[in-house]
This record gives sequence, structure tokens and C-alpha cells, in this order.
Amino acid sequence: MYNKITVMGRIATIPELKTSQNGIPYARFRVAVNRRFHNKDNEQVDFFNVTAWRNNAEFICKYFSKGSMIMLDGEMQTQQYEDRNGNPATWYEIVVDRACFTGEAKKENNNANGGYSRNSGYNGGGSRRSYSNRQNGYGNSSYNNGQQTFNEPPVADDYPF
Repeated sequence: MYNKITVMGRIATIPELKTSQNGIPYARFRVAVNRRFHNKDNEQVDFFNVTAWRNNAEFICKYFSKGSMIMLDGEMQTQQYEDRNGNPATWYEIVVDRACFTGEAKKENNNANGGYSRNSGYNGGGSRRSYSNRQNGYGNSSYNNGQQTFNEPPVADDYPF
């Protein structure tokens, strides 16, 4: 069996860091994802319930806020319950395995929730990059006056083999 889901969309509700009864940090929020195919008159959007635990929850609450673009990998889980009228219902949620920046540059004055910007240590532009404290190592990039620069690879004599 295989249960894997990847979504990229905008955070629709404010992710709040909470602690479970066992002392484990978690965050719940919703992500809005535009459908690829829609009619010309209105755009269709799907909203996904999301739960992140431990380091993922702390990372998301520190660097993302409502409206931020985010990419999530995880698994879809369901829970059965009874609604207010006593009818059986199903709750669907994505449980996050990994959260990534999408390369979207956020404006400096919009960082009310500790968001990221090009000057805050986020060395990115690609969807696979994430927050990093490393500075100017091989393969890392930095921004100088709005221009992205890359470091040179080591010369052949520097390889240990």
C-alpha cells in the first residue's frame, strides 16, 4: 500500500503552534490549491485540512503565514465522526512529512508572522530549497543587490580522491 500526497498552494488560515497533551508541538491550518482545469468564468479552488507535527509544525509557524505559498508532502488520513445532525461523516486531512518554500519572495513589510525574505537567510529561488543557516558554501547562493550569485565549485585538486 502507498499513501502519498503532494500539494502546492497558499495557506488559507493562520497556522498556530499548539502543544498536545503529551507535550508534542503541532499546527493545524488549511491550504488552498487552484485546480488545473476550470471554466473561464470562475476559478475553482480546493481547500485541504493540514496537520503538521514536531519540527514541521515549528518550521511552518516560524516561516509561513496566511497567504504564503507552500509545498507539502505527506499522507492523506481520514477520520469517521457524526455531524451535528447525527449523520455519519468523514474528515480528510493531510499529515505533513515535509514542508518546503516555493521560491516566492515575500515583501519585507509583510513578515508579521516571522516570514522569510531574500535578506533573512533564505537562499532560494527553486521549489526544493529550504531555510538554511549555511552561508556561502559550495552550491549555496546569495543575493547581492537583488542579483542571485553562486559560488564556484572547488578545483579538481581539492577532491579527496
